[in-house]
Amino acid sequence: GETHRYLGRQYRLKVIQSEQASVKLRGAFIEIQTSEPKNKKTVKKALDQWYRQHADARFSKQLDRAFAHLSAYNLPTPTVRLLKMPKRWGSCTPKGEIILNPELIKAPSMCIEYVITHELCHLRHPNHSNAFFQMLDAVLPDWRKRKARLEQLEI
Repeated sequence: GETHRYLGRQYRLKVIQSEQASVKLRGAFIEIQTSEPKNKKTVKKALDQWYRQHADARFSKQLDRAFAHLSAYNLPTPTVRLLKMPKRWGSCTPKGEIILNPELIKAPSMCIEYVITHELCHLRHPNHSNAFFQMLDAVLPDWRKRKARLEQLEI
């Protein structure tokens, strides 16, 4: 009966006894089928893997779209890695690697787009200089609204 977020919406958790293990989104539920429905570690591991798979797929698509949108800036193609970070949604290393927190998959799509675009802008401007914010304003004019929404989330 506990609730979990996915793409900004809340879903109730439903755990079902089954020999066939799976995690699926069904209506208002995240449904986990497992042979050990009372084992909290097994259920948490299945849910975490599901989130990570969806984060990987969603972030890759969003990164491709955002990168295409920024094509005029001739940015280097970044590598992307998922890493749980306690206080960050994303990061861009000096070597051009974008690190995204898989927990971001719980936020609305507009917030995911903001974080990815923010990190892509760091490929051109590695700090939070005026030039960085001018670029972010140019490519995502409503980024402040998206950032505010992300900061309100309890994830």
